[in-house]
Amino acid sequence: VNSVYFESKNLESLRENLDGSNIKKKYRLRWYGKINIIKNSNFEIKSKNGSVNSKKIYKINNLNTKFTKKNLNLIHSKLSKKFNFLKNYEIISSTHYMRKYFISINNKIRATIDNNIFYKNLKYFHDFNISKFDLNPIIEIKYQTINDNEVRSNLKNLTLRMSKNSKYFNSILKNS
Repeated sequence: VNSVYFESKNLESLRENLDGSNIKKKYRLRWYGKINIIKNSNFEIKSKNGSVNSKKIYKINNLNTKFTKKNLNLIHSKLSKKFNFLKNYEIISSTHYMRKYFISINNKIRATIDNNIFYKNLKYFHDFNISKFDLNPIIEIKYQTINDNEVRSNLKNLTLRMSKNSKYFNSILKNS
């Protein structure tokens, strides 16, 4: 899984995360497969309102390019033509990881396990090849709010430590 994150000039998304805001948005370009080849990508707008997360996904058909520092302006330019508000944003970082998918027997609950995570700071580092690695896997459990009691009941005996995590935030923090 590969994602390139867009951020406003005043770091609005990062500030929302640091402030613990209950209402926030993130913008990213996502593609699957090889890190260095962007194809079959989607532009995603992730929103959070309280404890409810949502995601709008837009298929990007006209972007088949190599993921290189040289092409960051091309990527931004093509996406800004389709999403005019991105003219006020810039590419700031990227995340890359392996993901495994799981689904419950009743199809109500999904889980993902992400590992081999690494981040690139695309704004503040001049060397595109510098990456920061995260050795901790991330498990996410995804479900509709109507299933919250069922999920919490089933997970109460697990010894996993539940915590807030943002790969976007980590891509900035771990590369500073």
